[in-house]
Amino acid sequence: MMKLFYIFLSIFCTNSFSLKLDISRRAIISMPQYIGSTKTIDFLNTDNYAKWSFYGLVDPPIEKTINLQQLLTLIDQDYIAILQIAVQHDCLIATTNIGHRYAVLVKDKDIYKLFNQLNSNSTNIIILPIDETRQRVRSIAQTILSSGILFNVLTSLNIIKYRFKAFNSIAERDAYYKNNSNNFKN
Repeated sequence: MMKLFYIFLSIFCTNSFSLKLDISRRAIISMPQYIGSTKTIDFLNTDNYAKWSFYGLVDPPIEKTINLQQLLTLIDQDYIAILQIAVQHDCLIATTNIGHRYAVLVKDKDIYKLFNQLNSNSTNIIILPIDETRQRVRSIAQTILSSGILFNVLTSLNIIKYRFKAFNSIAERDAYYKNNSNNFKN
């Protein structure tokens, strides 16, 4: 059975065959677990907008952006299952019944009005708050990025005199500082 798998894999890896099959890398890697089993594999009809990445820790991608009217229409049709406030401002994430995600651009002040309206209409939508872990990760990343940008701007303007120069010995460093004591451009 493994020989059959390696023959199948070599057909897709060689340049002499130009087969136009829609088989992903993930499908080829998971192939050995299906060899000799009775499970059916549906590689061509996988829904990439409903698949979670990295063992279910990373959400599926946003399929499209819709406006508030389209969201309300989808809610009336019972197509939306979950609404969550996104980490960035002025945005909601709407998850459909089949796991697809839509971004909805709504002002922060109007989000709670929308939630109150949905609660008064007694819809079957789960309303989730902001994911606090992702919010902390985003604020930490913003702090690191803005600090790095500020540091690079200040060093390029020579306001902070910092050198990114490595020396092989202390004597070489001392000679460099002795000869270039006022030159911080290097």
